Amino acid sequence: VVVPHPWEASSPMARLTLRRPIPMKRFYAIGIWQPRKAFHELIGAFLRAFMPGEAVHLTVKHREAKWTDYPSPFESMTHWMSDRVVRENGWREENLGPHLRVIGDQWPEEKITELHFKSNIYVAASRGEAFALPAFDAKVAGNRMIYTPWGGQADYADEGDVALPYELEPVPESYRWEPGAKWASVDVDALSRALVTVKAPSEFRRSERVEAMSFPRVGALMRERIDKILLENER
Repeated sequence: VVVPHPWEASSPMARLTLRRPIPMKRFYAIGIWQPRKAFHELIGAFLRAFMPGEAVHLTVKHREAKWTDYPSPFESMTHWMSDRVVRENGWREENLGPHLRVIGDQWPEEKITELHFKSNIYVAASRGEAFALPAFDAKVAGNRMIYTPWGGQADYADEGDVALPYELEPVPESYRWEPGAKWASVDVDALSRALVTVKAPSEFRRSERVEAMSFPRVGALMRERIDKILLENER
């Protein structure tokens, strides 16, 4: 059986549903900079989807890790700033600031909560996740989500979220996973379309799927399952 990861109603994250709607799309993503998280692809998709001056913003809060077969944050920015579509959209180094932040600093928990507070659409375009805790926190906060339905995000996504199309592809050898391991592909153009089509939430609320993962309801579920085992052992 599966016991869901619970959330606490009195936590600062849960109280974020009380804030007012944000009148623009404020995308964000959190995690280690690595191929699996697809932050390089997300930055490119954002710059291809929008133009300077539009009411959009993207924050990528990452912890840097070096991969021989994946662009670093600096290499990623250099790559996309020479992309033809990105240039045609009007992006230049000098006009990125109001729209894009790529942050590698170490942040305390309060700053992460503030990022959830100031954002409204979490992008979990990962090639694979066990549970994706930052994405789950975003849903506890009442935010919308763009996600790859290959991993934990599918357990708590709702009808307002946007699922990305994908195919399975081989995992890079640098991960040293088992032979033949595969994960979900990331299509930059499909991700761009999702960024354009997703709607910012008009109110911050949790779906029934997320409500079912509250501490009391998960606790009751665990007790029900333990009682069932005890009853079976008494027979």
